[in-house]
Amino acid sequence: MWEKIQPKGVTEIKVALMKRFDIMEIHIALRASSLMTCSREDGINPQFFLEYWEYIGEDLTKAYQINFYT
Repeated sequence: MWEKIQPKGVTEIKVALMKRFDIMEIHIALRASSLMTCSREDGINPQFFLEYWEYIGEDLTKAYQINFYT
């Protein structure tokens, strides 16, 4: 019975959450990050990715999509 009751907009929210991130969305997220903090022990911070974005942006996006969606 409860399975049939869906709050309004759930389908739209599910679609938005399943949408693949594109290269611009990843770039925007990097720019919004704290530039000098490192989230991993490799020591690479968002500043590095932004500095070399024109060279690595496309490959980084593909790698992210492969790891996130598989």
